[in-house]
Amino acid sequence: QSPYLSETDFAQLNFSDRFSLAKALTKSYGLKLFLVILVIGLALTVYVSFTINLMGVDAASLLRPGQGRTAYSSTLPLGLFLLFLLAFAIIPFVSVGIKNLALHYIMGAESIPLMTTVLAPLNRLGFFIICFFLWFIAYIGFQICSLVLGAMPCIGMPLIFLLSIFYYLVNNCAMSYLADRGVYQRDLADPIRAVSAPFKIVCHTLTVWIGALATMFLLFLIPGMLFGFGSRLMQSSGSEMGWVLVIVGGLIMIPISIFDIFFMTITYKHAGSKKLGSFESV
Repeated sequence: QSPYLSETDFAQLNFSDRFSLAKALTKSYGLKLFLVILVIGLALTVYVSFTINLMGVDAASLLRPGQGRTAYSSTLPLGLFLLFLLAFAIIPFVSVGIKNLALHYIMGAESIPLMTTVLAPLNRLGFFIICFFLWFIAYIGFQICSLVLGAMPCIGMPLIFLLSIFYYLVNNCAMSYLADRGVYQRDLADPIRAVSAPFKIVCHTLTVWIGALATMFLLFLIPGMLFGFGSRLMQSSGSEMGWVLVIVGGLIMIPISIFDIFFMTITYKHAGSKKLGSFESV
């Protein structure tokens, strides 16, 4: 099936076009994407629960420090290794798969098996493991930079905040880039570009990414406040109103989260096409 938009079309989209396109895709395919995320979320919940049990840590000790069982078991090293895999392999892999599904909808390839599309990175598992390892090294570099900046008085914390935003944007772009070039187009053969190309795209179109991030921040602001305020009420007084606010805030977050996936993936397509002319250059 022919793509809805060419690379030139993506480059010419303005903010209103990108917002409207993400909104339309959320209405059309949001439920399908949500069901996939729900299944993956349940599977990850089981994985995390199993890992915590291996470490010998009771869930209560994580939710409320000082309570629960904290006697670490002999399988603690295995649990820590599984947590490492979760953070730097499984979650990135799932993120690429979900971005791949969103990209299929954005490009018009809608008649597709859902889970097959999400698990498509398995077809290049070795390649993606190398990419994720390089991103782990990039994360270590980010942490080192944060430590150096943290030692600077007054301006250290604001610089760390700005660096964190930049790292988030590059990482978000990287997931879309890997889904596009690594899975959808299957023309990415150099793992180093999994880090370097997203960095170049974000640097060249930083205002576009900042605008997209600010938009999502504003959209999440109200449900986030409802969720946070409700949680405080639940912890302080056990009020039923707290439960209501948490549920309402959580329900509002669902369509916004789906919109975020489409909107940020469209932002990647626009930014890459706009500044680099062709993805072949990156």
